[in-house]
Amino acid sequence: MWGTIAMSLSAQYTTLPLSLFYFHQFPIYFLVSNLFILLPIAVLMYLGIFILLFKATILGPAFEWLICFTNDGLGWIASLPYASIGEIYLSKTELVLLSVSLSLFVFACDTYQKRLLFAALITFLAFQSMQLYNRFEPDSEQRIISLADKHWKPK
Repeated sequence: MWGTIAMSLSAQYTTLPLSLFYFHQFPIYFLVSNLFILLPIAVLMYLGIFILLFKATILGPAFEWLICFTNDGLGWIASLPYASIGEIYLSKTELVLLSVSLSLFVFACDTYQKRLLFAALITFLAFQSMQLYNRFEPDSEQRIISLADKHWKPK
């Protein structure tokens, strides 16, 4: 069980920057959903290969039921209150800064080097500074809406 939890946490940690960049949300219950899907997905993979290799179409309904069960279970987890934090927008620069910061942190923990930990902290602070700047920066885009008659011409 510990190995499964550790694998799930490391996978989430590794994919976090790209997940935030592309999907703009963070799943709070990722550990629960990863533990839930582990057994059904293994059965689905082996059963699917078996059905394809031996043309065992009689197992098709069981295969379909397991897919629906898995999707319904994940849908239920996603519908729980506070299942995800949304509207997280990262620029490409912020994506790189967050990725570098997380990587440096892992290397610092692995090699016990304070310099790498300090570099991870500085990179993360740069990431946070960009986040704050983008949050409070006034929109530079201005639009002019004209309600003038379309046949009107300036003198």
